[in-house]
Amino acid sequence: MGATRRSRDAVVREIIAESLAAYPGPCPCPYSVSPRSGRCGGRSAWSKPGGAEPFCFPDDIPKTMIEARR
Repeated sequence: MGATRRSRDAVVREIIAESLAAYPGPCPCPYSVSPRSGRCGGRSAWSKPGGAEPFCFPDDIPKTMIEARR
């Protein structure tokens, strides 16, 4: 028997969790909550052009990255 492929959802959750853990600041994603100022919204790195580009949503992750981990 070959290795079992992990579900797409499991891989996506793992990639997003790793991306958020690697982000050094308090506001990687719009849904993140800053301890000092509440919900990050438009102040998040994801919302600002240029700079850091954390994976916050499933559609942010390239399909090739997902397939490589399955």
